[in-house]
Amino acid sequence: MPGRSRTGTVSILIADDSACVAVSALLLETQPKWKVVGEKNNSGRDAVEKATALRPDVRSSIISMPGLNGLDAASLIFKAAPKHVSTLADLLFG
Repeated sequence: MPGRSRTGTVSILIADDSACVAVSALLLETQPKWKVVGEKNNSGRDAVEKATALRPDVRSSIISMPGLNGLDAASLIFKAAPKHVSTLADLLFG
């Protein structure tokens, strides 16, 4: 099944530099078959490095990241690991 590792646990990488990441990771960890393998990246390049090294089943990212934005990072990650699921989001503050 796509998005599920051999152990039956879904590994998740959260590529976000905001303060809400720790809370999100804690909430995700309450699910018995979900495991957050990385969180709170400092840049888009950091997200690419972690995704390439950790090979998560699911990656959640924001679009606005320093150095390399989330869209460009997602493109590089997809080329390196095409079988994972990605979500992209961004918060706008007015």
